[in-house]
Amino acid sequence: MKISSFTLPRMFCLALAAPMLLSGCAQQAPGIDESSTVIADAANAEPVDAREQYALGVQYQTADGVPKDDAKALAWLRKAADQGLAEAQLYIGWMYQTGDGVAQDDAQALAWIGKAAQQGLADAQVYLGWMYQNGLGVAQDKVQAVAWYRQAAEQGSPEAQASLDVLLAQ
Repeated sequence: MKISSFTLPRMFCLALAAPMLLSGCAQQAPGIDESSTVIADAANAEPVDAREQYALGVQYQTADGVPKDDAKALAWLRKAADQGLAEAQLYIGWMYQTGDGVAQDDAQALAWIGKAAQQGLADAQVYLGWMYQNGLGVAQDKVQAVAWYRQAAEQGSPEAQASLDVLLAQ
């Protein structure tokens, strides 16, 4: 299975956003349990919990129950990320890497995704490995790519194992 530079970011986009895009379902951000998802009155919410801030940021970014507002999305995601929530750090990194809601910036993407990967978030480790493999925001470094893929594979990530297999076969 070949994972191209086009396919991997798309997988992360879908993994991060798909749960919130399913109409008619209880919509929530990854890593957020239903009881902490802010759905009803997001415009007046002032959550202090990082997971609630993350959920609210994703809501604004995906227009889930509130009007799409990229500035508010980034502000809420930053509040959660600044408290150390790895999922928020990864989401911000994805936004910068894809240019979704912010100016595309691989260096910013690398920094945010790196923070999440350092905390042990397997999805972030795979994404960081992919960035090193393809030289996005950093010089291409297959040794670093292998190291990040291995860390995620050790946590059971099938994407990491597939990427590792492809990279080591080259």
